[in-house]
Amino acid sequence: MKQNNFLKKALTLVGAAVIAGAVGLGASNHSQADAASAQTEVHLVKYAISGDATPKQADGYAEDADLANKDVVAGAEFSVYDVTDKYWENYDAKLKGKSANEVSTLLNATIPDKDGNPTRNAFFDTPADGETESAFNPDNAFKSGTTDENGKIDFTLDNYNDAGQYKVYLFREESVPAGYAKSADFVLSLPAKGTDDNKSPLTEAWVYPKDQVTGNYQLKFTKVDANNSDVAHNMLSGAIFYITKSETKTVDGEEKTVTKYAQVNGITGQDEAGKDNTLKGFEADQAVVKWVDKDKATKFESGDNGEFGFAAATESVKNGDTYGLSETGKYAIEEETAPKGYNKDAAIKGNEKDDLSVKTETVTTNDETATAPAGYTVTDTPEGILPHTGGAGIIAIVAAGLAITVIGVAAYSKRRANA
Repeated sequence: MKQNNFLKKALTLVGAAVIAGAVGLGASNHSQADAASAQTEVHLVKYAISGDATPKQADGYAEDADLANKDVVAGAEFSVYDVTDKYWENYDAKLKGKSANEVSTLLNATIPDKDGNPTRNAFFDTPADGETESAFNPDNAFKSGTTDENGKIDFTLDNYNDAGQYKVYLFREESVPAGYAKSADFVLSLPAKGTDDNKSPLTEAWVYPKDQVTGNYQLKFTKVDANNSDVAHNMLSGAIFYITKSETKTVDGEEKTVTKYAQVNGITGQDEAGKDNTLKGFEADQAVVKWVDKDKATKFESGDNGEFGFAAATESVKNGDTYGLSETGKYAIEEETAPKGYNKDAAIKGNEKDDLSVKTETVTTNDETATAPAGYTVTDTPEGILPHTGGAGIIAIVAAGLAITVIGVAAYSKRRANA
């Protein structure tokens, strides 16, 4: 019994140190009759963080009261591995007689994964001599899932094994959306205990692993005259645009494509004089970009060099709203106002039909012959000039004009002859 009490204390301390904000281990021989329930609903919520990745766990296993204001990551894939047997098999040889700090260090030590990232648990996933592959295969995971649009996955897990011992699980982030660094493996022992005096077993437990934001993307455009071949010297200022994003949303149980508009650094509406607030030029500093309805969107104005657009962090979700840019996102523009003397017929050079995609650092045009600055080139046609699309349309118009002229001249000549 003394041994079990020590192990409880040691593994309780582990909880404070577990990477990615995971709740701690507790393990001893226990009867299932001591549990309030044979299973625990584990709610995993994936946070996105910038800078310091130090875990900041909510009190106990409770739901984070500030969850609605946190950036979360959709599309992160997790596997849950049952490591109960390996834990108990290794207890006598590796944990027995060690201090609480030593136990904590052993259970939370990491080694490089196959990509060299220090995220792999060294206690449960130590490779054999000469081997580098993980002992865990996602195809054989106990359970797996992908974070939803709210950054959440739910797992129903057993609290005890057949011998009445606490169950121990290892959580691994198998893949992460572009622009994020994977979090380290973390370990969870069940049943989770409450913060009351009796440390009563809980039926629900919340854990918050964290992905560090590593990506920064730009969506950049340059407004030019469509009929001036010297792209580098025909930039147009004063054009007003919206930047849009297509999103797939579940509405009344059905997936539908909706259009959202970029709101940058909260710029929207009008000033006190009733003039539209606009973001003029290209915003090179990383901006807070939220995708909203059109009436709350930012209007972008091409600057003196014709540029407009913004830089943003990797896409995340907060309180149901999407923020930032994604490598897999699809973007477009809507021209609100053309520069004076130009038609409002904006076209993306090299991308007349396709949606736009962001790239790391800067967007590049699909038109390999363009000499414009990095980004997408947007054209407008001068007023009074027919756009030449390469088809037969303009030839037909010109031919019709010549025919009218010829007929007019012939009629005039005939009248003079009859005079």
